[in-house]
Amino acid sequence: MTWSPTGIVVGEQFADYVSRLRETYDHAADGGNVHSTVPMPETHTDDAQTQDYTDAFLEAAHYARPEAVDFAIPSISINQDVTRRTFLAGVGAAAATAATAGVGAAQETEGVPNFDSEYTPIPHVKGAKWRVGSHDASEMGSLDYVDNDGNVQSFTDEFGAVLAPDPDDEDEPHNPVGFHPSRIQSSEYTAFPRGETYDEDGDGEANTDVRAVDATHWTTDESGSAGTITVEDADDDALSISTSGQTSGDVATATFSDFTIDSGEARKTIQLVLDVDTLESGAVVDVEVVDAGGASVVASIDPSADATADGTIATEQGTGIVYQVEIGELPDGTTLDTLEELVVSVSEANAGVTFHGINLELDSEWTFGTREVYDSEEEKVLEETLVEPAGMTWITSLSSLTEQFGSATIVDLEYEIEVRASEGPISNWDVEVTDAERSESAKNYHLVGGLEIPGGLYEVDVVSAGTLVDEVRHPDDVYQGVEYAHDLSELPTLEDVDDVEWTDATTVFTSNDMDTEVEVSTTVTAGDTIGLNYDLQENNDIVNAMVGSAGGGGVAPASGGGFMSSIWGWVTAGVTGIAAALGIASWVSSSNTGA
Repeated sequence: MTWSPTGIVVGEQFADYVSRLRETYDHAADGGNVHSTVPMPETHTDDAQTQDYTDAFLEAAHYARPEAVDFAIPSISINQDVTRRTFLAGVGAAAATAATAGVGAAQETEGVPNFDSEYTPIPHVKGAKWRVGSHDASEMGSLDYVDNDGNVQSFTDEFGAVLAPDPDDEDEPHNPVGFHPSRIQSSEYTAFPRGETYDEDGDGEANTDVRAVDATHWTTDESGSAGTITVEDADDDALSISTSGQTSGDVATATFSDFTIDSGEARKTIQLVLDVDTLESGAVVDVEVVDAGGASVVASIDPSADATADGTIATEQGTGIVYQVEIGELPDGTTLDTLEELVVSVSEANAGVTFHGINLELDSEWTFGTREVYDSEEEKVLEETLVEPAGMTWITSLSSLTEQFGSATIVDLEYEIEVRASEGPISNWDVEVTDAERSESAKNYHLVGGLEIPGGLYEVDVVSAGTLVDEVRHPDDVYQGVEYAHDLSELPTLEDVDDVEWTDATTVFTSNDMDTEVEVSTTVTAGDTIGLNYDLQENNDIVNAMVGSAGGGGVAPASGGGFMSSIWGWVTAGVTGIAAALGIASWVSSSNTGA
């Protein structure tokens, strides 16, 4: 009797083969000799004799493609016994799958790009600069920000943003992280004098810390001036001292005296972080440290002073000025005994200074990160540790700053950024591979997706949006089309291509040499959603290299091959691989009713 399965068209030779198979193969012996000629105990075709081994449908697939017999078979359970008839039907299903699966995979596959390949386009936005409104160093890392729901997020995870890479010119310093010394909110700046307390609310208990940055602890003296001096609290936990109405010969002072330092006086470091807000012509601001006997050392803000001298804080207006010097390095500094007063005097005209940090207790300097500089004598880039930065300061890494200020809040922290397709969510990109017309050695590679630039985030400002660029990675005839679009409502997918108004950029790639970085678009903006659409035609191996894996699945090689003809038969998405085998299992299970 010739075997003829219901609902499956098979060839006469295959049907004859299956009929012989059921007479000779001891298929109940899981893992047995597949070439055995030992007859089965019974050969009737009813459903009385059933098998309960778990790999029936996979064995069927093996018989459909016997050249794959050395393949390691996973154990996949089915939930009911498999009859002989159902087993034979499974063989037929496997045969049908084997006859078509390889062809289907060769015709069209979908997946994700492999950005690790040297051939895959990696569009990116370079020259961007983003600012984070508030960076809590105790809870946030480099390139973190706070979203509108108050959650800490990563620019890399959300947008594919990384710090700008080292420049091609090895003689060019690279400092991609920017901060302003006046915008660091840290107890390092404000804790002096440590251990001193006072009765703030008048309840008889001195349980509030005395801080030199609090105006309440300062006294003023205007007896030598026709003008006035004002000491008041400033924003961001700072202290403001300013004068008005002063002219030549006038001097007004403000004094803080709620501290005593009676050991290692010469080793103590005067540490100031300040803004010189106003400095009229001729005005001089002196910061004086006075001991118990009235002796003192002085550091000055003076337009006429030597800017390189140890005793010069600044010679002009400016913000974020850091001044650090050992008391013993100043004239008469080694003779001071028991430090008791800090006096700020403004003379000869008007000036205004905001103190963000005041400290006299440390024997060492604060450090403000590492900076690269070009040394003309050694003719190379060197690194230096910053101790007296001024204004907006750029350093090699955030971690080099937080070594000192690990619990600080850094306001308006800036990053020089690149937004790279290879660093963002892989789900932002789709790949489709199809057969090239009239070619067995080439495939069409269609890549669609895009990049996003932050917009509408309370804690993030896009200072500079940057430029969209890419690298020419193929000969010009490979580029069938490259397009981009700005201000999309969402990132495009393969299904969206026809609905997007694209701008053609193909000639940007075809008119430039390989390995050249090319400028695709200069109109990137804050909040931009950039779509990109690549159509390439390359040989099979290169196309295969450009296709990646999306979490355990992936796209099979673009060459042909039937069901389970290689390891790809097990891992490919679609009809080749486990999905196909599981499909047979489902079909077998649903058919296992004696049909």
